Amino acid sequence: MDIHISLRGVVVTLVILALLAGVIWLFTTCPIGQRNRYLDHLEAAVKYGDYQYFATKIETYGNRSFVPLYDVDSTHTSYSKGIGRLVQGFGKAHPELQVVSWSVDRYDGRQRSIIHGIWIDHHVSK
Repeated sequence: MDIHISLRGVVVTLVILALLAGVIWLFTTCPIGQRNRYLDHLEAAVKYGDYQYFATKIETYGNRSFVPLYDVDSTHTSYSKGIGRLVQGFGKAHPELQVVSWSVDRYDGRQRSIIHGIWIDHHVSK
């Protein structure tokens, strides 16, 4: 039994294993892979109106509050129901405030439509 191992075969095998290890690293521990999971969670939170996800991030300026949506890309997905639920969640979480109006802070570019956040106008309930 004669085993013949070529140097070229060993090098090709090592290169393939290195590429495979790099791909596995990219999607498990690399910050890019983690960002993809973060964006998936963020988009799901906006899509389904998960108010608790954004509750600690809301900034209030007088009679206006801003719910940051962290530039979620809305080019191919409609978030209208989720945004409505977020505004409703804000009203339920703050019964002392009456929501007067709200608007979406967005950027509509040529190729992408990005939602920066939601502005909620409110005043103290009487």
